[in-house]
Amino acid sequence: MIRFLLDFQTTDILVITEKSVEKVDFYYIADFLKIERNSENNYRLSVKEIFHELLKHWKSVVMSDSSEIFIVYDLSDQYISAFCIEKFNFKGRMYTKITKTHTQQICGCNITTDMTNEDLQKIEWEKDENFLLQYDIKNIIKGIDWSIENLKINTNPIDIG
Repeated sequence: MIRFLLDFQTTDILVITEKSVEKVDFYYIADFLKIERNSENNYRLSVKEIFHELLKHWKSVVMSDSSEIFIVYDLSDQYISAFCIEKFNFKGRMYTKITKTHTQQICGCNITTDMTNEDLQKIEWEKDENFLLQYDIKNIIKGIDWSIENLKINTNPIDIG
């Protein structure tokens, strides 16, 4: 299962899998989601609310019918990283293969949810050859739902400017 936690002290995202724990920057997430700013140039939503919106976005991406989907989760100044989820049929059963990928063709400040999965498929991605998971789609959604429930438990309000 892939789980996502918000580190309230650093406002970074922890990405937890059976293979790794990775800390990624939260900085461009609000821009990625096209969250508006108020008159003081602060985001209209708290960090917690922004993270909740991100989890909902990822869930909708995973539920799409495409045979190859990308969960963009690391938005750096120099690159973006994503989980590439490939769905395939083998002898009448549906399987998924999850790899960790990154590209330097796009940086975190240049991507929003307006970029479709088809757009992401056209990019040259470099795969992490040491990272391969196999979960069914239900388990991926279960991990995102777990992340949403965990976020509800943590009641620390934090706002970013």
